[in-house]
Amino acid sequence: MNPTAILVMTSIAFVVGILSWAIPAWKYARYTEVGLFATALLFAGIIFISMFKWTDVALEIEGAKLEIKQRDDKISQLEAGLAQAQVALAQIEKKAPDTTELAASLKEAFQKAGVALDQKQAKDIADQSLSPLKTYLNSPEWNHAIAEVKRPGGPS
Repeated sequence: MNPTAILVMTSIAFVVGILSWAIPAWKYARYTEVGLFATALLFAGIIFISMFKWTDVALEIEGAKLEIKQRDDKISQLEAGLAQAQVALAQIEKKAPDTTELAASLKEAFQKAGVALDQKQAKDIADQSLSPLKTYLNSPEWNHAIAEVKRPGGPS
C-alpha cells in the first residue's frame, strides 16, 4: 500500500483517538495533576495503536492485490493461447484441401501405381476422406471459433 495512504489513515485514526480520549483525559486532568510525560505517553499510545492496525490492513490489501494481479496475468496468458489456437483453426479452413484437388491427386497416384481409377471413383474417395473435416467446418463450434477470431478485439 502507498506509504502516503498509510500516513493519511494513521492521521485520521490519531484525530479520532484524540477526540475519543480528550474528554476523559481532560476530566481526569482537572482533578489530578498530569505531567508532560503522562500526556506524551497518552499520545504515543494512540499513535502506536493506530499505526499497528493500519499496517496490518495495508499488508492484507497488498497481498490481495498481488493475488489478483497474478490471476489476471494467468487469464491474459490463457486468452492469448486461446486466440492463437483459434487463429490456427481459422487457417486450417483456408488450407483445407478441396475435394477436386484431392481427387486429381488420388487419380494421379493410382495411375502411377498402375490401377485404373475413373474420375467419379476418385471424387467419391476424396469426399469420404474429407467428410470428417467438412462436418467439423460446418459445425456450430467451428462457426463460433471463427466468429471469435474475426470479431474486432479477438476472443473474449
